[in-house]
Amino acid sequence: MSFALLVTTVVLSLLLGLYVFLRYEDLAAGGVAVVIAAAAAGVWFFAEADKEDVESELLAARERVAVLEAAPARRGFTPEARKAMVESLSQFIGPTAFVLANSTDLETTQYSREIVAILKDAGWEVPPSFGVTYRPVLLPGQESVPPGVVLGISSDVPEAFASSIFNAFRAGGVNVRRGPHWPGTEHPISILVGPKAPV
Repeated sequence: MSFALLVTTVVLSLLLGLYVFLRYEDLAAGGVAVVIAAAAAGVWFFAEADKEDVESELLAARERVAVLEAAPARRGFTPEARKAMVESLSQFIGPTAFVLANSTDLETTQYSREIVAILKDAGWEVPPSFGVTYRPVLLPGQESVPPGVVLGISSDVPEAFASSIFNAFRAGGVNVRRGPHWPGTEHPISILVGPKAPV
């Protein structure tokens, strides 16, 4: 409720009380009229204020729902997919993995952290070099940041082992593809997590 509307209500209440006082020339009657009018104005004012609060909260809730509906669904793992991926990866513990979120958005960052958690649960060593960059990280031959997950495996890793890792990611529902190994890292496996692929 605006301040001007509140002032108008109070002024009208006082005018009503003054009218009753002048009409009946009775101070007590005028005083009672003022009190009644003021009480009625107060009830009306707070009822309107509560109504505005409810309408404001409802509008804010509708805006939050609209934002959530417009946001793309976040990638993640079902409990079953997570368990299958952990069990599969736990059979191939050996080389360390470097995970990098090739991200400018929170969804990619959260998804990459889930992948790191799965690797650790499977007994893999994920060094603290894991990080998030807000600049495009391009692999050799790329012109733009690719969506999904790029699994790069150095030539030191046997192909049978590399294929098993790739299949473990696929079994977990990860949109993964083989790509060049991330240059400049001492870890034989590089995992670049890019943005979610458009539907």
